[in-house]
Amino acid sequence: MHKTIYIAGMTLVFLVLTACGGSKPSETEIHTALAEKIGQKKGCATSVLFDTLPIKQDRVASNQSTLNALAVAGLLEKSGSTYALTSLGQSAYDAKVNGFCYTERYEIKDITIVKEEDKSALSGTPLSGAWYISFTITPNSVSDWVKNPQLLQAASLASLEKVSGSQKYTVRFAKKAGEDKLFIADPRFSFQPGIHFNMGW
Repeated sequence: MHKTIYIAGMTLVFLVLTACGGSKPSETEIHTALAEKIGQKKGCATSVLFDTLPIKQDRVASNQSTLNALAVAGLLEKSGSTYALTSLGQSAYDAKVNGFCYTERYEIKDITIVKEEDKSALSGTPLSGAWYISFTITPNSVSDWVKNPQLLQAASLASLEKVSGSQKYTVRFAKKAGEDKLFIADPRFSFQPGIHFNMGW
């Protein structure tokens, strides 16, 4: 009788451990996994044109439409034959990215676990679990200057939705057998915020 109770107890423990190992990832785990990809990325309007300021005369003629757009948006002002930063431009300019940043960080919202992969599909892989998770990435706040229509038109493939709207993704996450860390297991996923201005030579 004692032996039967012992086996039943061991079976119960096994079932509990199995259930824990296959539990769905928490929202905190998902945030942590995404932070490694998104990190402290900022939304910026970038260009090689902005690597040296003020922008000198030899670059002005071939980039007039871009410079005019930034002047209309309040970032640059014409000073003789060059374009110099305004006070607004100085506050937005980040030399590390050669650009003007319009949002300092992004937030992850609306996290939903869409489905869990069947365990049989993971047979022969190093994974103990995999899930498809949807979420949105939203800018925390967006500067008004980047919403200027002339500036957006001058940039490459830019739109008001791209700079200020939310972007929705569905991405595959997974855990490795014997490890508890959730990670992104989806090579298609990439988050590259910002807009870009081509430079005329």
